[in-house]
Amino acid sequence: MNIITIAEIKRRGLSAVEEALAQGPVYLLKRNRPAAVLLSETDYVRLTAAAGSEATAREPSALDFFLADQPAGTLNAADLAERLAETRDVWGER
Repeated sequence: MNIITIAEIKRRGLSAVEEALAQGPVYLLKRNRPAAVLLSETDYVRLTAAAGSEATAREPSALDFFLADQPAGTLNAADLAERLAETRDVWGER
């Protein structure tokens, strides 16, 4: 495990971080406890790309549903009733 302390970063600055990142992800310790993980740009892009492909492969969550919803006040009563009926039908199929 590649570990660096906050105290070392304070002493040596960015060079300590760059040296540690050359060996892979860096675990930051603060008061001998894990505080954060630093990733290189390459590792970060790979991780977020993998997470994005997993997100598209999974079923939408309730949070996805609410985030995709229209802002309040943009639907009239008839449209709202129609959307509620569609949602009930979808949930009834599960």
